[in-house]
Amino acid sequence: EWRYRQLYTQHRFASTQKKGGWDALRHAEILAAGAIPLFENLRNAPPFTIPFLPVVKLLKAEAELWPYTPELERQYNETVQALQKHTWQCLTSESMAAHVLQTLGVWPAYRPLKT
Repeated sequence: EWRYRQLYTQHRFASTQKKGGWDALRHAEILAAGAIPLFENLRNAPPFTIPFLPVVKLLKAEAELWPYTPELERQYNETVQALQKHTWQCLTSESMAAHVLQTLGVWPAYRPLKT
C-alpha cells in the first residue's frame, strides 16, 4: 500500500478510468497524493454518478494542463491546491459521514458519537 501511495506522490498526473463504476476510492487517493487524475471518458460519465468529485475542475485541469510543460508550473500548483482543498472538505471519511448525518438532519445539533 505504501508503494501504491508513493507512486501517486511522485507524479503530477495519474491515469484512471471507470472500472466497476465511476465512483472509486482510487480517485480520492490520487487527489490526496497531489496528483491530478486524468479520466478516460470523464465527459461521458452519467450525471450524478460521481457527485462528490469536482468533475468540472478536473475536466478544466486536463484541458489546460495536459500535456504538462514547465511553463504551467504555477497554474498546476494552484489547481492541485484547489483540488486538495476540495478533497479534504468533501472526500474524506469524516466529511462523507458529516454529509450523511447532515442529510439525515441529526448533525451538527445531535452528535451521537461525541462524548
